[in-house]
Amino acid sequence: TASLLHASNLVLLEKVGHDDASVLDMTNIHLEPVCRLLGIVPDELNEALCTFSIQAGRGASVKRSMSQSQAEKELEAFIKAIYGAMFQYLVMRINDSIAYQVEENDENTRPVATIGVLDIFGFESFATNSFEQLCINYCNEALQQQFNAFVLKNEQMEYEREGIDWNFIEFPENQDVLDLIDKRGSGILNILDDQCRAPGTTDRSFAADVYLKCNNHARFLANRKQVAVLQFEVLHYAGPVEYNSDGFLEKNRDELHNESKALLANSANPFVSFLSEVLNTPATIPSMKEGLKEEPYRIIRRKESSSTTVGGQFRRQLKDLRSKIDKTSPHYVRCLKPNDHLVPDHYDPVIVAEQLRCGGILEAVRVSRAGFPQHYMHSDFIRRYSCVAVKDTIKKESTTGSQRPIWATPVPQKTWNPSRSFQRAAPPPIPRSSRKKQVTKKKARVPKVPDKEQCKELLKIIYKKILVLEADENKEMNKENNTMSTPTKEELPPQLPKPVIFSQTEKSSLSPPSTIKSRYQPWKQQVPQSPQRTTPARKNKIQRSADFAKLGIQLGKTKVFLRHACFEMLERIRSHNLAVAATRLNSIFRMYLSRIAYLPVRDA
Repeated sequence: TASLLHASNLVLLEKVGHDDASVLDMTNIHLEPVCRLLGIVPDELNEALCTFSIQAGRGASVKRSMSQSQAEKELEAFIKAIYGAMFQYLVMRINDSIAYQVEENDENTRPVATIGVLDIFGFESFATNSFEQLCINYCNEALQQQFNAFVLKNEQMEYEREGIDWNFIEFPENQDVLDLIDKRGSGILNILDDQCRAPGTTDRSFAADVYLKCNNHARFLANRKQVAVLQFEVLHYAGPVEYNSDGFLEKNRDELHNESKALLANSANPFVSFLSEVLNTPATIPSMKEGLKEEPYRIIRRKESSSTTVGGQFRRQLKDLRSKIDKTSPHYVRCLKPNDHLVPDHYDPVIVAEQLRCGGILEAVRVSRAGFPQHYMHSDFIRRYSCVAVKDTIKKESTTGSQRPIWATPVPQKTWNPSRSFQRAAPPPIPRSSRKKQVTKKKARVPKVPDKEQCKELLKIIYKKILVLEADENKEMNKENNTMSTPTKEELPPQLPKPVIFSQTEKSSLSPPSTIKSRYQPWKQQVPQSPQRTTPARKNKIQRSADFAKLGIQLGKTKVFLRHACFEMLERIRSHNLAVAATRLNSIFRMYLSRIAYLPVRDA
């Protein structure tokens, strides 16, 4: 790393008397540490940076000089190549050191879980955007599609698996943007690779080819002003970005001349010589059992062309990353920048809202709110909301004698006297003759009620309670509206009679008797008997499911789904019941403590 920092300060001068030739400044103070750390000679470095060879035939080559600008770009490529190879080596060595090593002859070896952390670079849009911004934004588009597929599509696929009634929720897709960038034959990056392989191509020819093949795409824009300066615009998922095609071909090639590779291969430093092998062929670092300890710089070569472009390598690495993410269960952590001024205690809601929109968070919230944001497994739903229906289930069981669900089993009532001791008396001894008989007598085990059936019974009670809560809230709202709209006695003119306001009970009493009879005594109506006895039960079941759906409750195969409004009502009922129970317990405890404090005074 120190050698690369020194190398960035090297100076290349134009050769005197030659416009198309350059030379390395030998008086630069950074030249000596660069050569010493990399294990190379200054003259060889000057020749590698300022000249290149052209194959003129079989075994024949012609050496040509490079201009000052070309030599400076070669120096930049030299530094980036060494840094990239070193970074690849370090990453693979770290992964190899922390990875779980599977023994070949171990029969008890089982798959192990892995945890990976991916730091995603954000969406970039600057005043001037080039090849680097296109690659970064392409990666963001691919990962955004992965996020949509995992969060939005999987949410609706779960509804289908659970067999609940729902309507498909539309959300924007960005596959067309990915096709514009990476589609074979007509994608921007594929056009760029074709231009890099063809001889005599320039940035202008690349831009012309992009205009020709992508002009009719819905996500591509290029007006006359942009075409004149070799620019084009891509409508990304997060917003439009204007790219300048100047320098695309050179950045995509990023080729290091053979002279520079040979210079690293002949280095006196063995690690630098190893890095030249990484540059010549894309490689992976072997594991420890493959001999890394004995040969610390040995690599495993891939069957891959050495002339792969930067865009091709980027696409391949992104494809590998997406395949790894598809095999895992990702958890997303979104980082938001509160302001653009980099100052503390300053929150800009416009900037934060824009980040949420660009990251697809607002779209995910919209889809979640349009569906069923609250999911509970059957057992979890019973465990959380069984307290809402315990009393109703006990009353029903006492009147009808039906079997009580497991969650509604009451605590046996015991008489309690605080003046007595709390130590339970020892049970009477059992005679030896009856011990064996008593042990053999076992109570019949009550079969466990399935969780889904318990949920159905629980939902029936919850449905009634929510309807009662809604009716009470509507009554309160109507009462407030009537109070606000009804004029007071002082506001009424003296000649006008006092308005008559009927309550809900009085309004119902004013309805005709036939309506009351047909509404509250339906059992007295003569209904013709249907030949199929299962039809009414089936109709009631469908009607009950429809009522649950209107209320915002859906019972799936393994889960209970709740809409947000229904969830809030249910939580209010649960909180009220828990508060009543806590108040009751508090009163019992206070009564007990008061009783304990009173008894000594009474007996004194």
